[in-house]
Amino acid sequence: MREQPNPSAQTGFDAASVSIDRMIQALEHEEFVLYYQPQISVRTGKVRGAEALIRWRHPRHGLISAAQFLPALHDVRFARRVGEWAVLRARQDIERWRRAGLAIVPVSVNIHPEHLTMPGFVPSFLAVAEGLIDIEIIETALQRDGDALPAVSALRAEGVRVALDDFGVGYSSFMRLAELPIDLLKVDKLFISALTRPRTEAHLLRLRRILSAVVSLAHLCHIATVAEGVETNADLAAVRELGFDQSQGYLHSPAVSASEFRKFLQPTVSDESSDKISSVGAPLNLRRDKINVRAG
Repeated sequence: MREQPNPSAQTGFDAASVSIDRMIQALEHEEFVLYYQPQISVRTGKVRGAEALIRWRHPRHGLISAAQFLPALHDVRFARRVGEWAVLRARQDIERWRRAGLAIVPVSVNIHPEHLTMPGFVPSFLAVAEGLIDIEIIETALQRDGDALPAVSALRAEGVRVALDDFGVGYSSFMRLAELPIDLLKVDKLFISALTRPRTEAHLLRLRRILSAVVSLAHLCHIATVAEGVETNADLAAVRELGFDQSQGYLHSPAVSASEFRKFLQPTVSDESSDKISSVGAPLNLRRDKINVRAG
């Protein structure tokens, strides 16, 4: 999910003056941390997953969201290194939650399109993730002439779920949606906010029809839908009426640290009921072919 910067926490920070070498140095000095934003079942209100989001704990400017250093994330050299770091750190956080006796929910990490195409990405990702981590990608990573499609297909064949982020802000089309090798469709927050703050009634009617069609088509393709940027109860009511499966946004929670995210996780089930899935958790090796997009 694309993030908005938090000006109150980042006063005086000038992203344009930060070099890629400085960003790599920050990564090596462990100045980066992962925060997690829950994804909530629209039907049940239970936690169904989380998106891992990068934060920079800057020694002078405090906690800085990725929106503030976005250009660096598009540099191939840095994108690869921070992507590898994010997958490893997410795995470590998941292991800590599991050792604390908490039921694990799917966690997704954003992967840069260029990182997907690098030699050895798939086996190295699988070796670290071990069935515990899914990926989020942007639509340009799945262009027909792109090199990322084989990697995405190989990951899905191993049970890794693939989420398409920010759907609707690129060159999205209904035909492409039917073709894309994805498991979750995340509709951009610009569409969600417009549902309760439309320019005109006619605009609202057209928008509702479009989103209803997107959700219906996704479900026909066995793709779960996530509404991004849900900030108010009115937003939640609107996406519920349209049939979205999950919602993500400040109404539920901002992104929080790994230790704070524990409050969203439930204790693991007892041995006597180990054959049942926790109401908010999921099997540690959540297979793509087990997903029921209407299960909430």
